[in-house]
Amino acid sequence: MGERRALVIGAPNERFGRLGFLPQVVRELRQVLLDPTLGACLPALPDGRDLILGDAATRSAITTALADAVRAAARDQATLFVYFVGHGYRKDPDFYLIAADTPSPQEADSENAVQLGQRIKELLQQNMTVDGLMLVLDACHSGTVVSDPVPGLLREGLHARIEFFAATRPEDVASSGCFSRALIELLKKGSASTASPELRAYEEHHRLRNSAPDDCQDMAPAVHMSLNGNPDAGLWLGRNPAADLRPGLVGTDGADHVARLTRDWQSRPVPVQSLLQLLVGGRSPIAITGGAGTGKSALMASLGRRSAGDFLGLDAIAPARPGDTLAALALRLAQQLEHSQTYRDAIGKWQESTPTIVQQAMPEFDQLIVGPLQHIESGEKVRIGVDAADLLDTLQRRRLIDAFTTLDTATLLLTGRQLPDLPEDATIVLPTTDVDGVDRLIRSSVDQTDARNRIGALCNGEWVLARVLISLWRAGHLDLATASGSAD
Repeated sequence: MGERRALVIGAPNERFGRLGFLPQVVRELRQVLLDPTLGACLPALPDGRDLILGDAATRSAITTALADAVRAAARDQATLFVYFVGHGYRKDPDFYLIAADTPSPQEADSENAVQLGQRIKELLQQNMTVDGLMLVLDACHSGTVVSDPVPGLLREGLHARIEFFAATRPEDVASSGCFSRALIELLKKGSASTASPELRAYEEHHRLRNSAPDDCQDMAPAVHMSLNGNPDAGLWLGRNPAADLRPGLVGTDGADHVARLTRDWQSRPVPVQSLLQLLVGGRSPIAITGGAGTGKSALMASLGRRSAGDFLGLDAIAPARPGDTLAALALRLAQQLEHSQTYRDAIGKWQESTPTIVQQAMPEFDQLIVGPLQHIESGEKVRIGVDAADLLDTLQRRRLIDAFTTLDTATLLLTGRQLPDLPEDATIVLPTTDVDGVDRLIRSSVDQTDARNRIGALCNGEWVLARVLISLWRAGHLDLATASGSAD
């Protein structure tokens, strides 16, 4: 249970065009997928195989391998990744994966090619305990399965996380194995554009060409679709050795929080400069406030990235949730602080200097946070962030603020729509709109001029609306003509 498994298929067919790159690219792809430090996958087939290549990639062999891999994944409640490199053929409304023995484009049908959507629907209906399924398709017109995914499956309800990662939009053709070659480089080198310790297709598909070899800079835009309804689109492609994440957050809840909130992060110089001034002045606690969607949480989460620098970086960050107590917050913060040698030294000194009976009588927040931080050596400092602190009840929030007001060895940063407990001169108020910042986000995320201009006009400097529209555009669900009409 919980295993990641890969099936790699490389299907040449010169009747549809010669793919001279295919054998080498498929073998390199397989190598990185099975590397435990990169793709972290195991072979998908029950007999230990993971590769179907060349003339062996017949329609019969592909359909049999798909069935065997899905059944094995269902039996063990594993996650399955199917990678196909070869030809795709669209015959509306159907999309086919072309096998090595498919006769010709004119003759391609469900009997001699793989009608992917229909076959996947049947296999998932028969094997409901598959933990997740991702199909990664390097083939012409493969975006067809994104625009019309798994016919009928949504009406019947999903029992597994399902994602599609395709080399092209429906109308585009793939060439030279550029999609797979870029994916190989991404898996080898990672992405410094995200704080996530894993590489996810929903984050990387729009910038995959950044990983492409020099002769692939004009590759068609890749497309992605998640049908799992899960906000983390959890079928990660591989590990991310280049993650822009502070070491103390790796492997903690804080890592997911930072990665989720800083997707496509754009620097905000004005509030960051205000924050720097407060930190240089030794202020603590510090509040970051603003209305819904102004980017309070994202600004704080950006301090969990290595690129924020040591002076601005957070040692721990935790979101407050409705009904949270300081004890619950303390557990989440301590999980991250334990990665800090400064904190570990301090907790040792506190435990040595404080009688056990006294320690046990203290609230958990004082045991894990306040007591140890009082024993940090002079000149050292720990920086902690609590997101959405306005969700804490007044008593809990006042206790939190009071505890850090007298702690010279720690700085507390809070976010909330309103935090009246803190003075105005310790509060950074974010504006309702940020035209320049949102424009940078759109330009870095959208590579089509008409879409970029229309999204900019529609969102009018609103961060949340811009992110929603960009996500819709990436998924192929933003109708610019309709959007234009609705805004006029």
